[in-house]
Amino acid sequence: MKNATRRRTIQTAAIVADTLLGVAVIVLLPFAWLLRDGLGPDAVESSGFHAITRCLMTFYTGPSIMALTAVAIGLHWMLGKKTK
Repeated sequence: MKNATRRRTIQTAAIVADTLLGVAVIVLLPFAWLLRDGLGPDAVESSGFHAITRCLMTFYTGPSIMALTAVAIGLHWMLGKKTK
């Protein structure tokens, strides 16, 4: 019974991590891309690697996506292991 509860908790956490990762990629990343250079008359234009860097650091989108990816991979790895 103890392993079943643990597995169910890990499954729930994996679903939550996958959902948050999906929302971050589908909603937050495009929004950060639009806001990376600012809005209005003070807006500046960036391109290339500089634009990607600015996008990923807007709202700390890049680090949050990397952290959620690591958590999701870890949880799915734990689900794939055989429990005794």
